[in-house]
Amino acid sequence: IAILVRTNKVGAEIASGLMAAGQAVISPDSLVLGLHPEVEKLMMAWQFLHDSSSLLNQDLLFLALNPEQYKRGEQPHRLNEWLAQHFPLWNEDLLLQLPLGLQLHEIAYALGCPTQDAYVKRLLEEWTLQCAAGLGAQELRDWWTRNRLKIKLQLQDQGQAVTVLTVHSATGLEFPVVILPELDRSRKLSVIEYQWLQADQPAG
Repeated sequence: IAILVRTNKVGAEIASGLMAAGQAVISPDSLVLGLHPEVEKLMMAWQFLHDSSSLLNQDLLFLALNPEQYKRGEQPHRLNEWLAQHFPLWNEDLLLQLPLGLQLHEIAYALGCPTQDAYVKRLLEEWTLQCAAGLGAQELRDWWTRNRLKIKLQLQDQGQAVTVLTVHSATGLEFPVVILPELDRSRKLSVIEYQWLQADQPAG
């Protein structure tokens, strides 16, 4: 079975939903680390930690943490205070005192990120390797900017794996069954919310 999507971002959302349901997934281009929301949130939090005066860093992190409030224009004036209030384990001074190799792990813990999530685990593993190679804070920023859309989650085919890939990448390929989950572009609901049926839910 192949699921063809328009963009890698949608592919990543669908792949995440399938994996969370226990379905094996293989994908040449949809499992991009930098498109996963928990990975984006972690990296935005780390960049904010190292430059909390940047309005861009503040906006991006608050958008990742509370998109509804952000869309209503209700950003807090002091994001560090808001973080400490909503995430009691967030402590800017203590986090900055940690070695770079531990900072992202502790940020994940402070923000309640699912560290067993395959994407988050891959990020933390890659982060540890880069820090062990001696990269400093600016070098880590540059590394992430260059590689956020290049690093992909590598999964082994396990039995009846579903292939998730973009329409562009599927050119010239053939599959016995093809699913196109984005044909109804007029609807605004999440793809996964309205396109997928539970096994015991009748279609209709």
